[in-house]
Amino acid sequence: MNIQLSRRDPRGRTPGTALTAALVLTAAVGALDWVTGYEVSVLALYLLAPALAGWHAGRRWAIVLAVLGAVTWLGADLLAGHPYSHLAIPYWNAVARLAIFAAFGVLAGELRTARERIARGPDEEGLPAAGSFYRMLEQEYARVLRYDRPVTLAYVDAGGVRGDPGPGGEAFAAAVLEALRSSLRGTDVVARPRGKEFALLLADTGPDAAAVALGRLCGVLGKLAQRQGGGASIVIGAVSCTSPASDVNHLIQRAYQLMYQADRAPGHVALAHEALADPDLAGAVAAGGVPS
Repeated sequence: MNIQLSRRDPRGRTPGTALTAALVLTAAVGALDWVTGYEVSVLALYLLAPALAGWHAGRRWAIVLAVLGAVTWLGADLLAGHPYSHLAIPYWNAVARLAIFAAFGVLAGELRTARERIARGPDEEGLPAAGSFYRMLEQEYARVLRYDRPVTLAYVDAGGVRGDPGPGGEAFAAAVLEALRSSLRGTDVVARPRGKEFALLLADTGPDAAAVALGRLCGVLGKLAQRQGGGASIVIGAVSCTSPASDVNHLIQRAYQLMYQADRAPGHVALAHEALADPDLAGAVAAGGVPS
């Protein structure tokens, strides 16, 4: 399975590129403001940089660009020789414009958040859509690159021994989903990419912590498979990434490989867990099953 992911946003810009563009835009609007003089208002143009920053980099940077825009406007206004009846008036106007710029930038950031929330499109089970899950995985991998924070990706197949759902397949899958939700932390993410497969994203979870969490999960799922009976079986493939040794696509593909390589047996939970770090740590951390 080859899912192409990019560390860029949907418009093809990284946050750093967008912030650079916002800074250049603020400087250009300030220069235009100074050249045109105080009789011509370019207020609408000052709104563009905070909106750009808010959309691509979040509310904090929107406020930073709003402050820069207000300071730039004040400087251009004073350099243009705008006369005021009181010395405090231009500074009061600058504060008022700062509030407008900041509100506009924050609103752009909130619109981006709302747009992504809608695009996530939770299904009837309240799970994020596959595309949203992969974007969250990409963000976590970016944290691995930047801050050396570990992340674990796992795929769970709740199909039968021959890959079919087995007796009461959909009800069994629903029970597996409930077990996943109850066994994982509130910060962990569960998605359902397709059929009876579930994807787990465990942020800030290295090989040791993942082994504990997945072992506990196997115990819960093993009891579930025992109650189900028949051809019920569960296989789990998990990869823990502790350094930027591999890209996101490799993480996904390796987790899928481990899941499909695990041995299926009736009433059995099989786990294959691998750490991707330096060559000495790469390899199977845990491989085995929890019989019911």
